[in-house]
Amino acid sequence: MKLKKSDYKLLIICVCLVIISLIIYSFQNPSNEKKVNVNNEEKISLVTDYSRFFTVNSCISKYMQYLQSDDKDSLLKVLNEKYISDNKITKSNIYTFLPNFNDTTYSFVSKKMYYETLQEGIYKFYVLGNLYIDTIESSQFERNEYFVLELDTNNQIFNIAPYNGEIFK
Repeated sequence: MKLKKSDYKLLIICVCLVIISLIIYSFQNPSNEKKVNVNNEEKISLVTDYSRFFTVNSCISKYMQYLQSDDKDSLLKVLNEKYISDNKITKSNIYTFLPNFNDTTYSFVSKKMYYETLQEGIYKFYVLGNLYIDTIESSQFERNEYFVLELDTNNQIFNIAPYNGEIFK
């Protein structure tokens, strides 16, 4: 079955509406938590700034686009350097450590995130979100996903790595 151009536009509009609805729903159920102690030394705060929340979510969406388009060069550029070196990730083995999404359309919706300031203008975000499989008819929940994302607002760059979600458990 071949889809017409108008069907693709309708699909994109539907997916966007579902994602926006999920984001709005997640903000209607705010958490009472404001601070988390990690190792009794660092202070990690809940992200309450909508602008920062959507900026981080946009970075994760960009990462997801690279996964879905099988863009290994871009993935290696946005992956955290420590994550790459610890796992000895190369172009040839990248999908051993990352999911291969190029057969299905997925979307990611951030549900909750914490941040810590590493230095002025550089922040580390711990992100919990839902991964959805997108079809023409709907989006179906697949699983929870966790990421650690470092955002350098001075240079407008980020790096990302999968995360075990320890802070959220």
